[in-house]
Amino acid sequence: MTDISEFRRKKAAELGATSVFNPLETKISDLIKESTSGRGVDVAIEAVGIEATLKDCLTSVRFGGKVIVQGIFTERVPIHMLGFVTRETTMMGMNSINLSLAMSWIESKGTKPEAMVTKIIPLEQISSAGFEVLTRKIKEEIKILVEP
Repeated sequence: MTDISEFRRKKAAELGATSVFNPLETKISDLIKESTSGRGVDVAIEAVGIEATLKDCLTSVRFGGKVIVQGIFTERVPIHMLGFVTRETTMMGMNSINLSLAMSWIESKGTKPEAMVTKIIPLEQISSAGFEVLTRKIKEEIKILVEP
């Protein structure tokens, strides 16, 4: 798991991520190649929606690997197609979830989705303590629940 936010990296480790890195301090694709003896990962998931994380995913997957894009991109992203094609990478967009699979993981692995909630706010504060907080460049909160 990579994130520029130390808070989010700590939360990921707390929730079971076995490796967490700051992409501003570590060249992620080099780290991945080093830790997989040059092979790369089978699947990389882009969940942020920015060029840098997509490129990290594309350069971190193995020959014939998959990149799942779930982040919401608001800007166009140039992709160097030579590496994409010659490494036979599959890239797919995903905007939904397989609910039954997610529930089976939660039940079988003991995952606690509520652990992702970092703040609960009253409905009256949804703008100032909800939307404004989540639109900041550096986000400390992960999931904010709103109580009516």
